[in-house]
Formats: sequence, C-alpha cells, structure tokens
Amino acid sequence: MVKILDRYVFLETFKYFLLSLAVFLVLFFIIDFVSNIELGIKEGVKYVFFRIPLYAVRLIPIAVLIAVMTVLSNLSASRELTVIKALGISLYRLSIPILFFAALISIGSFLINEFITPKTTISSKEIKYKVKKKKNLKFIGNSIWFKGKKNSFVF
Repeated sequence: MVKILDRYVFLETFKYFLLSLAVFLVLFFIIDFVSNIELGIKEGVKYVFFRIPLYAVRLIPIAVLIAVMTVLSNLSASRELTVIKALGISLYRLSIPILFFAALISIGSFLINEFITPKTTISSKEIKYKVKKKKNLKFIGNSIWFKGKKNSFVF
C-alpha cells in the first residue's frame, strides 16, 4: 500500500513539475525572443533555444516548489491527507517520495549546469556577436576576449 502511495505522490509531483517548468520556459522564451528581435527571426530563435538550459537551471527550483505545494494542496483539498494520516502513515513518511524527487531533480539540474549550459551559452554569445558584427572576438576556452582600442584586450 505504501509503494502505491509513494508512486502516486512521486508521479503527481513530477506531473506538476513538468507543467510549471514548461509554462515558465515558454514565458521566458517569448520574453527573450521579443527582447532580442533585432537578431532576426531565424537567428533570434536559435539564440533563444541556446539559452533555454540557462533558464531551465534557474527555474527548476521554483518549479519544484510549485509542484510540491500543488501536490500537498491537492491531497489536503480532496481529504486524501486525512485518510493517509488515519491509515497510520506519518507526514514524514509521506515526504519521502517528495524528497527523493527533489534529490533527483537537483542532481539533474547540477548535470545540466555543468555539462550543457556552458556550451550553449558560448553558442548563444557567438550568434549574438556574429549578428551584431562584432569584430576581433576571440573565444579562448570558456572566456571571451575583445580587442579594444589601442591594442588593449578586454575580458
């Protein structure tokens, strides 16, 4: 019985997490695209797509919070939380699938931030500077160097 409850709470949390993350990402996509419309349609869409991992990493904690609050609110509103307590299952035991979900999501967020975000951020900056025709742009590793006036270099 507890395994079924754990799976139910985990899947409900996951469902609301995906929904809230998708809504926030679409909002950020539209706002970023409109604010960078000078890049053009094709390049602007590519630029914003490369920035999605950066936004995702920033929005994941908010989406997890909203998902957990929604699931617990739904359990309370439909009186399922009262039934769970009446069955002798403590709230601490009920929080195990939620904590497991949060741990998995934070590991995923860490991996996205370490391996995907740096590459996509460099690609988005390349698109932006290529379109704006910035000359003397050098990418050295993860750094961006500009050759400024009087042969000076700016990091």
